[in-house]
Amino acid sequence: MLIHCTKRACERLKITPPVASDDYNPLYSWRLNVVEEGRRRLVVFMHDVSRYCIALDTIKAKDWPKLPQLFEQRLMDVLFAEQINPDIIDHYLSEAGKIEYYRNNDRQMTSWLNKTCEAACLGYCIYDDDVDISLFACQYLVGTKNEKDYWEPSEKFHACLSVYGLPLKRCRAFEFSIRLSTPAGLVCRTIIVPAEFTFEKLATVIKSAYGWWQRENQYHFLFYNDAGYPELYLREERDPSSFNLPSIVMTKIRLQDYIPKYKALRFLYDYRADWMLHINLTADYENYVGEIPRLIAGEGNAPPENVGGKNSFTEFLHKPANGK
Repeated sequence: MLIHCTKRACERLKITPPVASDDYNPLYSWRLNVVEEGRRRLVVFMHDVSRYCIALDTIKAKDWPKLPQLFEQRLMDVLFAEQINPDIIDHYLSEAGKIEYYRNNDRQMTSWLNKTCEAACLGYCIYDDDVDISLFACQYLVGTKNEKDYWEPSEKFHACLSVYGLPLKRCRAFEFSIRLSTPAGLVCRTIIVPAEFTFEKLATVIKSAYGWWQRENQYHFLFYNDAGYPELYLREERDPSSFNLPSIVMTKIRLQDYIPKYKALRFLYDYRADWMLHINLTADYENYVGEIPRLIAGEGNAPPENVGGKNSFTEFLHKPANGK
């Protein structure tokens, strides 16, 4: 694998690499830059063909000699987060070979790399995790002077990986059945999500499945044992409340950390409205092939997000259409 370094990256790595010859395979070629502002430092890798981005924001002086290993690990983390087939990841890293440093001297690539760094810096302002920063930059629309020739780096890199002739998406996945009791009846949804998902992402999928995406209301998860008793309280960091149960902040906790150990849980959304959703694990797919997360079934119309609780929803249901 080739890593073409900018002048600043060469200084941080303390290397004086040569310029690569023109006969390399661009599929295994990346550009490297370092963005610094005060004590903040963001290390940005950009794929030559797709402009796919891998960002590292926790690099310290002692980490520079280990940068190749850190890059490969973070590349794997980002691809796993996108549910890319592990066999494809193995093929890519194996055929890319050992990382070799070269000096970047391509003006066009430098211009693109600067744009990728801008996208990564925007992600850095929003997220505090390398993977989330990288995923944000990989979805940042890029292109050439031709305004019709624009693409998402993530989609183009995925297209590059099709060279191996394997299913693009394959991962462990969980299927959940979700029920919400309302004055209008049960509102049910069935979703499939990656086991690598965090509980924050699961909450986002559930809210989207019920049409609740306009507000940032508080929520938490309660886990129930096989006997039907609550055992664990998973809460947001901003949530000071607690039950007489072990309480854990859900930040960065992944589904597979607690599922399928717990097969039944409750999702309480909007503390004022008090919408309690009952969630049950209905399937555990070791090798799910296909695009996820997915909503695969649904029944009933969910209450509007801003309607309030059950009493307000009852009034809403019985209110005449003309509002009188």
